[in-house]
Amino acid sequence: MRKKLRYIILISTLAAFLLLITVSYFQCTLRKPEMPTGPHVKVLTWNVNWGMSGAYKTLAVVRDAGADIVCLQETTSNWETLLRRELSSIYPHMSFRHSGGAGGQAILAKKPFQEREYVLPEDAWFPGWICELETDIGLIQILSVHLHPQLNDRGSFTPSAYVTTKKVRLNEVQTLFPLLKKETPSLILGDFNEDEDDKASQWVAEQGFTDALYEFDRESKT
Repeated sequence: MRKKLRYIILISTLAAFLLLITVSYFQCTLRKPEMPTGPHVKVLTWNVNWGMSGAYKTLAVVRDAGADIVCLQETTSNWETLLRRELSSIYPHMSFRHSGGAGGQAILAKKPFQEREYVLPEDAWFPGWICELETDIGLIQILSVHLHPQLNDRGSFTPSAYVTTKKVRLNEVQTLFPLLKKETPSLILGDFNEDEDDKASQWVAEQGFTDALYEFDRESKT
């Protein structure tokens, strides 16, 4: 009995030690948020739900976030009406691209911007959108995406769709990426419909981009 108890104590101690190592590792490797000390740009990206669920709560969050640039997915003509009415005093520069159902996108900005590309890759459900924007750190370009969801052609989740749509999302980013200007600082954002370990996200990382969420938060689901 004592021998068994010693094993239990030893296993518990090892488990606690491993947990301590894991916690310490993430504390050491995750970046802490920093207050900017010079020119900077704050960007918000959000899939707002084309059905407008919780619309006024969404408006409150966007208003309170204090972002210089807001990129939204799943916007509709109704969303456009609401956003222009409620937020145009904060974001005098707005552009909307309606694309049926859940395919709409919007960009709200405090400074002028211009659209450069709006492309629907092969087999994609929703277009990708590239815009150039003036900011306090100079000109930047944003590629806003809403990659193919993990659904089949009938809009249902199946194991087959979960696997086959990985290749579609990869093709989407590989089609859109070359349209970015190499000499202009770039952000790729939006609804990726996958985790950071999946094909499209990994490919973007291989091109030298940093996953901003993963830098600061490796637990939250998006």
